[in-house]
Amino acid sequence: MCDRIIMPDGNEITYLSKEDVCLCGNNQKEILTWIVNNVPELQHEECLVIERDISLGYIVKINK
Repeated sequence: MCDRIIMPDGNEITYLSKEDVCLCGNNQKEILTWIVNNVPELQHEECLVIERDISLGYIVKINK
């Protein structure tokens, strides 16, 4: 099973560009860069948390 990115709003991202079939063709740096560029702007005292889960992939949260 291919990795997914679970964004803070619950959306599941399975590929980064229309040319990709899944995340397998992307390295970790590309995936993390995509996450940082596509997460909503953080408010004062919020922090971005990216967890790596073997069964799901990348879980992105915004914590206060």
